[in-house]
Order: sequence, then C-alpha cells, then structure tokens
Amino acid sequence: RQIVEEESYSHSAEKLAKHHPRLDDIKQDVDWQLARDPLLGTPLPSGGNTRLFKTDSCGGEPAFRILYRYDGGADPEKIYLLDIAPEE
Repeated sequence: RQIVEEESYSHSAEKLAKHHPRLDDIKQDVDWQLARDPLLGTPLPSGGNTRLFKTDSCGGEPAFRILYRYDGGADPEKIYLLDIAPEE
C-alpha cells in the first residue's frame, strides 16, 4: 500500500522533528505497520474512514497520535496520513 502524507501531517511532523530527534524512525515504523494492516488504528466515533493510531513511547520519545484515513473499498491501495501529535 502507498502511504500518502497530507500537507497537514507533513507540516506537523516538520515542526515536531525540531524537538523529537527520533521522529523519522517513529514515522517509518508507523508507515510499515499501517501498510501491512491499515485497520490497526481505532475508528473515530464520528464514523467515516478516519482512524487513530497510537505509538508507544520509546528511546526517550513520547507516544504519538496519528490520524489517518483509509477507505478499503474505494481506494484500498492508499493510506492518507492526516496529522501527528505527541500524547499528552
């Protein structure tokens, strides 16, 4: 599956990378996991195709929340990353 970073995700990740040196490693791991199982994340209560994926904290980095959209019916080969933020 193809991982597509929406502008909102790329912008958030760029800002976070200044304070989280291992963010690229975390993003690569998330991409790998979601490409293999795009239904790993929890569906949002609002319905639709948006899901929430949470990482574990590791290597001194906090856990992160990743919002993404996956429509297995209409577009099963693409996963759209919408936003990334540290867990609070």
